[in-house]
Amino acid sequence: MYVNGELVDEADNFTLSLDDIKPILNYIGRSQFDDPLLRANIDEFRIYNYAMDKSQVNRLAQGITDEITSVLTDKDVAIWPSPATDVLNISIAKEFVDAGATIYLYNIKGYVVMQQTANLNNLLNISSLPSGIYNITIDSAKGKIVKKIIVK
Repeated sequence: MYVNGELVDEADNFTLSLDDIKPILNYIGRSQFDDPLLRANIDEFRIYNYAMDKSQVNRLAQGITDEITSVLTDKDVAIWPSPATDVLNISIAKEFVDAGATIYLYNIKGYVVMQQTANLNNLLNISSLPSGIYNITIDSAKGKIVKKIIVK
């Protein structure tokens, strides 16, 4: 956990379910327990679907929100089939591959379950993955795109 861009605590075995926090009774600054309300100001609260490294968190705290120069569009990336069962096909425009694109596949908890250097045409063997919803991120010096896929 970071506060103002500084690491204050960390854990690698943390999971949280909405059932754990009883979302009907909770919101930022209040809990379901008898403890008092949060006595502080929350300037900003963000949830990301991927883990950031320390330098990314520090840049966010300093007000530099990202270093993305452009965003990949649907014409730059094609992903099929969805839902997929065994193999996922990913085609990426040459300019993004030439800029060192990497493919990341995240599970619903935000953990990277696959990662590979991108080519123009990529095949991901997803046959060993459990069924569910995944986010695929293609990141390069030229841009970034995030897509949702379903694995059956």
